[in-house]
Amino acid sequence: MDLCLFIIEGVLWVVDILGVSADVYAWFKGKDNRIERREARKDGADVPVRDKWNRLVIALTVLACLLTLGLMAWKL
Repeated sequence: MDLCLFIIEGVLWVVDILGVSADVYAWFKGKDNRIERREARKDGADVPVRDKWNRLVIALTVLACLLTLGLMAWKL
């Protein structure tokens, strides 16, 4: 049983690291859209919609935070 829990924990840590890596990648890919949105807010123009990369950053950040907190709580 301990081996099974150890394997599950290891897989969850790998998924967490991959999620954070994907989050950073999506953050870099969405840079242009964030700049466009910031400039539009400054100029008082219509703000463009979030692109798929910015929506992915939001989802992956929430997922990574929840998974990390869950793993930390499990170890405590």
